[in-house]
Amino acid sequence: MTVDDCQRGALQVAPARAVELALVEGALRTVFQPIVDLRTDEVVGYEALTRGPATAGVESPDALFAAARSCRRLAELDWACRCQAFRTAASAQLRPPHRLFVNAEPQVLDTACPDHLLRDWVAAHRRLSVVIEVTERHLCAAPGDLLRVAATLHELGWEVALDDVGANDAGVALLPVLRPDIVKLDMALLAPRLSRAQRQVLSAVEAYVARSGARVVAEGVETEQHRRRATELGADWGQGWLLGRPGPLVPVGATSAGKPTRVGPGPGADPRVRTDPFRLLALAQDRRGQAPTRSDEAQVAVMVAEACRAALEVSRGSLVVVVLGRTALHPPGLAELLERLRDVCALVVLLTGAPQAERAAVVRTTVLDDVDPLRSDAAVVLLSPERALAFHARRGPDGSWTARRTTDAHEVGEAARSMLTRAHPVEQEAVLTLP
Repeated sequence: MTVDDCQRGALQVAPARAVELALVEGALRTVFQPIVDLRTDEVVGYEALTRGPATAGVESPDALFAAARSCRRLAELDWACRCQAFRTAASAQLRPPHRLFVNAEPQVLDTACPDHLLRDWVAAHRRLSVVIEVTERHLCAAPGDLLRVAATLHELGWEVALDDVGANDAGVALLPVLRPDIVKLDMALLAPRLSRAQRQVLSAVEAYVARSGARVVAEGVETEQHRRRATELGADWGQGWLLGRPGPLVPVGATSAGKPTRVGPGPGADPRVRTDPFRLLALAQDRRGQAPTRSDEAQVAVMVAEACRAALEVSRGSLVVVVLGRTALHPPGLAELLERLRDVCALVVLLTGAPQAERAAVVRTTVLDDVDPLRSDAAVVLLSPERALAFHARRGPDGSWTARRTTDAHEVGEAARSMLTRAHPVEQEAVLTLP
C-alpha cells in the first residue's frame, strides 16, 4: 500500500473505527531497529516501532496515535503497543544485556495496565531490560507527571532516554531536569557543518554526560561518514540504516546473566516527594561554606527582574521557572518581561500564590497550594545550553530576606526538578494574572 493509499484510507475510516481495528488482537505489529556499539559493532539493543493496520489508514504510528488522541483512547492504545513490543521481544528470546527501547506517551504511563495485558507487563519487568524513550515535548507539556513517572521507572530498574536532542529548542536545557540515562542525538547533528546553536547543544550534552555518565546514541547513521561523525561527537552507540533497518526480531537470546548496569545519573531529589528547592540550595551552599545574602523586599524584586532578564541574553532553548508567592514581590514591568521570555524561551512557567482572575493570561501558570513553602517566596531558575542560574529568596520570621544563588548546573537542575513537580499539565493550568 502506498502513502497515498494510506492517506485515503485515513479519510475513509473514522478515528474511533481506526482505533477499534488497531486494537483487534493481531492487528498491531512491531518491527525492531538495532542500536549498535560504534566501537565494537555489537548490537546493544533494539528500538521497538509499532505499525498499525494499513487497511484502516493508520499504519504509521503518527496517524495511529493521532486517531487515538481524537477519540480519547490514547492510554488504551499506548498500553497495547507497548505490550505488543514486550510480547514480540519475549517470543524472540530478547534478554539482557540487550536493551529494548520503547516509545511511550508519558501522560498515560502512570495509568493502570489493562487486566488482559498484565501478564505481558509483569513478564517484561522480570525478563527485559527496558528503556522508555520520551521527548522534550512531553516534558514541556506535563513536567511534574513525567518526572514522577521517570522516578518510578528507575525504581523498577528501567532506564529513561531523552529522544531527538538537538531537534528542538528545549531538549538540552531539560537534561539536568529529567536526568536521562541515555541521550539520543537528533540526526541533524551529524551534519559536517553545524550552527553555533548546534555546537552549544553538543557542548551541553558533553558536560551533562561528563557529570552523569549517561550514554549517547547518534540517530540517523546512514553512511560511513555519518558513523565517523557520530564517533567524533562522542556517541557510544548508533542507530540508522547503515547499522540496520527496522524489521522482524530474530531470536537473539541472552549473552550474560542479569540486567545491564545503569550508568546514568545517581540519586537526586525524588520528584514524587514535595521537596523544598530553597532547602536544597541551602544544604549545597552550606557544604561549601558559602554564606547567604541578606536583602529587603525591594532588593528581592530587583533580583527577580535581573534573573529574568538574564534569560533574554541566552539561546532560545531555555527553561525558565519563576516563583512569585505574593504580588508585592512583582518587579515593575513583570508582565512585559514574562511575555518577552515566553516569545524566546522553550518553556516558561510561573508558580504563584496570588493570581487575579480578572487579568489577562501571560505565561503558563500554576497556583501553589496554601501549605506550600514556596507560597511566600521569590525565585528564578534558568537553564539553557550555555548557562545555568538559580536564585531563591525567602522571608524569615523577623521580616528580613535570605537569598541563595548558584550557577552550578547540577544544583540548578535539582532546584528546577523540585519546582516543576508543582507545575500542572497544560490542560490543567490556571490563568496567570498580573497587575
